[in-house]
Amino acid sequence: MMDYILGGQLLVLFFALLWFFISNNFFKKNKILDNKLLIILFLTTVSFYWGLRPFDVGTDTGNYYNAFISIDVSKPIHYYLSSLKGDYLFYIVLYVCRKYLDFSWFLTFCSFITSLGFYLLYKNFNLGKKIENHLLAPVFIFLYFSLFSYTSIYCNIIRNGCALPYSLLFVLKLFNKEYKLSFIYMIVSLSFHMSSIILILIALGLFFVKISVPSCFIIYLSCVTFSILGYGLGSIPLISNLSNARLAGYLGDNDIGYTTGFRLDFTLYNFFFLLLAYILSDKKDKGFKFFFKLYVLTSSFFVLCYSLIYSDRFGIYSWFLIPIVLLFSINNFPLRKKFLISVLFLFVFWGINIIIFI
Repeated sequence: MMDYILGGQLLVLFFALLWFFISNNFFKKNKILDNKLLIILFLTTVSFYWGLRPFDVGTDTGNYYNAFISIDVSKPIHYYLSSLKGDYLFYIVLYVCRKYLDFSWFLTFCSFITSLGFYLLYKNFNLGKKIENHLLAPVFIFLYFSLFSYTSIYCNIIRNGCALPYSLLFVLKLFNKEYKLSFIYMIVSLSFHMSSIILILIALGLFFVKISVPSCFIIYLSCVTFSILGYGLGSIPLISNLSNARLAGYLGDNDIGYTTGFRLDFTLYNFFFLLLAYILSDKKDKGFKFFFKLYVLTSSFFVLCYSLIYSDRFGIYSWFLIPIVLLFSINNFPLRKKFLISVLFLFVFWGINIIIFI
């Protein structure tokens, strides 16, 4: 299983290097290459790689397989959906694949749904200048796939993976005040996995309520302090007393050995990129301020989740904001410098990924 996951990471490195050598060669000639076909090829390859994986790759793959074979397709789909309490779009895909295809097709469809979301993020990448968008949009995508949690959203937490890029699209469209599209992406994201409500609600709160960067820092440091003292979401009676079956796996007995309580590793990881982006940035840039505050607040929520089992499943909603925040932090740099720094980000990300993997 570990060799297969490593293969998925090496796949990213191959395409990233291919893109860099081609783009750098064009850039030296004062030309900008349209990388759309390369990105499509990359995302298609990634989708088939993870979709056609062995069933023992990914801790939750076996759980999804059991859910897949347990579906009674002799009953109509509305009967099946009526027994659920959310994630309807995901389970529609599960039902249709169970009725007409097989489990490998289901995994492949889920991979393509996730990849389609990232392709739409690529197409909607916007730092304000067309030439820079063409140059840096591929870095934007490769940064996502260099995060250490990239493999998890394709082979483990599949529902989160289907929801994640569409929740990011919701945030981008909300920031650009494209409300109709933001609403559509919000519905799509929530229909795949309700956990995306975390990013959605924090983004909405930040969009409609003015809050300063220093105030966000205070909230973050307060959450870190509470976590160090042993407090978190699991300590709140209103949450800990909930009988919701969806929350039982996070609030129940930790009989799987998952590390709960204050996580220094996660805290240092999030804080490193928080500090780096803040140092590099033009503090007056509107895009940077919005996405930086969103990153700080989602990181604050994540810190409070340390007391829960599988807290990293909530962490992805802060981790996958890092590429946006970093690219906005260097938005006012000269184009050549911006290109080189973004490439440096890419390979640092990939290196951290491999270190964590090893």
